[in-house]
Amino acid sequence: MARSYLKQAEERLKHAKEALGNNHAFVIRQSQEAVEPSLKASFYYT
Repeated sequence: MARSYLKQAEERLKHAKEALGNNHAFVIRQSQEAVEPSLKASFYYT
């Protein structure tokens, strides 16, 4: 389950990196959306 959440977060960060320099609002939104699955994954590891 944790790996699934981390994969989701990685995908969002990948999309944010691709948009970096062009669409700042999208980059911020994708970065913020990566936080939630990352945090959920951390709950499974503790």
